[in-house]
Amino acid sequence: MFYQLPPAGNPITLRKSDKPLEDLETIFQTSRFRLYGSGTSALAAVIKAVMAARGTGKAEVLLPAYTCPELVSATLFAGADPVLVDLEPKRPWLNLTELEKKISADTAAIIAVNLFGIPERFDRLKALTKHRGITLIEDSAQYFPASANAIRWQGDLTILSFGRGKPVSLLGGGAVICSDNSISHYLPSNETEGGGAGFTADKLFQLKATMYNLLLSPRFYWLPESLPFLHLGETVYHPMDSIKAFPSGRLAYLPPNLKAYWDRHRHSGGRTDRIFSQLTHGEWTDLPAICCGNELPPLIRYPFLAANKKQANRIYSRSKRHGLGVTRMYKKPLNEIEGLEHVFAGQGPFPNAKEFADLLLTFPTHRGVPENFAEVFNKTLRIDTGI
Repeated sequence: MFYQLPPAGNPITLRKSDKPLEDLETIFQTSRFRLYGSGTSALAAVIKAVMAARGTGKAEVLLPAYTCPELVSATLFAGADPVLVDLEPKRPWLNLTELEKKISADTAAIIAVNLFGIPERFDRLKALTKHRGITLIEDSAQYFPASANAIRWQGDLTILSFGRGKPVSLLGGGAVICSDNSISHYLPSNETEGGGAGFTADKLFQLKATMYNLLLSPRFYWLPESLPFLHLGETVYHPMDSIKAFPSGRLAYLPPNLKAYWDRHRHSGGRTDRIFSQLTHGEWTDLPAICCGNELPPLIRYPFLAANKKQANRIYSRSKRHGLGVTRMYKKPLNEIEGLEHVFAGQGPFPNAKEFADLLLTFPTHRGVPENFAEVFNKTLRIDTGI
């Protein structure tokens, strides 16, 4: 009970930039970006901009049937209708055959999610959207490139999140990277909360960041996990009420934290691959190995699919008892999440998304994961092909 690896998250550096906006232009390799209060606010802003650029009333947004429910919150707030698309069998990708069938005259955008950091197949998605006037939105809330040289934003617009547990965290904030300049000027305003970064906001953020860093330790993470009102690890649908501005007092911290993220990856030396290639996982499906080959992208979590639901539940429960930071991520497809049943009434079924949710196990990849993680996992759980 008193040792629990966090499932995701890296420390926040409290270094500051003197010229944060100029630094962000260099890091993002473009001046066409907007900052918002969260990744969800950024996505809602993008969908509203796409609808404004189209100039038509009714609009549909196609999105994966297995993903974070906040994508639905943003779509509904923007005034569009979310349409779910099943996944490819045992893959974190949109099913291209079903996607093409669901494209209609009302389709304004497709949201492609880099789930866990595994990139979607953007070349194939662009082939579907290029001549149809459909905007391709890259949801990169769970992925940020490992270096400046690796930055290749694939969507017409790309969404980033700096929330808790994201690749780069400021405990809040999000961004839109605009590759399609014809849409960028329709984006809603993005002023910082409170009109500036005052002394109080700055000190309050430093306090929150210090506490966050402390609670990332396995010796302390059990504390917030033991508080049910925090709903850690739960998948809950929350309707949006507004597009939030970028949190006051945090802008100057964003460039140094992005650079610190790059520094960690520069010195990691293939650490993630080294650790997880040693897991004894029998008949599991190693998603990063299958989807990405030998060149793993930065993964916010390492995902496997168990052989069956019973095995997935057993591994998760045993891992939980030993504080190994293993999660089931989103436990259901979107149409089965409480509060969304009525939104997707008449849509589905989504058998591949359902199976994906039933079989998925994610493992922590942050720098707090010990080098002998696989050895401890294998020994503790005695994993074999018959579990």
